[in-house]
Amino acid sequence: MAGTSQGFAKVSLAGARVANIPTYTPAHSKNGQTIQANLKVRVCINTSRGKENYFDLALWGKAADSGAKALSRGKEINIDGTLKSYEGRIWVQNPADPKGRRIAAQDAAGNPITITKTEIKVDQIKYGADSDKTIDSEIQAGLRPPNWNIKGHQDAQTWSNMCKLNNSKTNSEIKNGVEMFGHARVRKVGEMPVVQQNLQAQVANAVNNPGVNAAFSGVQNFNQGSAMTAGGPFPSAV
Repeated sequence: MAGTSQGFAKVSLAGARVANIPTYTPAHSKNGQTIQANLKVRVCINTSRGKENYFDLALWGKAADSGAKALSRGKEINIDGTLKSYEGRIWVQNPADPKGRRIAAQDAAGNPITITKTEIKVDQIKYGADSDKTIDSEIQAGLRPPNWNIKGHQDAQTWSNMCKLNNSKTNSEIKNGVEMFGHARVRKVGEMPVVQQNLQAQVANAVNNPGVNAAFSGVQNFNQGSAMTAGGPFPSAV
């Protein structure tokens, strides 16, 4: 066959905002193989024409642990990743489940119905600003000092210490049956995914002014950001 037989699809997103509550699956064994921790999150990008575009992201290993603690709803991020497709099941809401979990759709013969899905495997991520709503709610809940962003203020040092403490947390607490790890909902192995509804409303509610620039190379300065490869540090507290 002439030409190359293999290729890849690289993707860059700039000014993306977290659109839902991420779902975190701890590392586990399956069929004798170790499966890394995984974080699934949906992000939204608003174009210059006011259109909302949604993308599903997947973070693995240490990046999943970091993302669970950093990716509050409405948080701004830039990412470089690899576009992947896979055969996935169709999930429908189970009206009998009080927690709103979904079940796999089946055909007449009882076989799961699958479709081709796409997601972006995150290779590199840069965390930007939290949403104003997140900041306000954390201040009101005592999770962030009021003057956290004023250089030289005692609150700034307190906030720095809080971030360091947050970064040092591990996922060992998940073994105790907690439902949340950082900002992410913990999905126990074998559990059905939680339904995510009204994503547009969630983003609008979380972000006061989500104007973005879709050109990744044009984004330089994030007032909270820190560049990282998958698994690096970040400046966000739970």
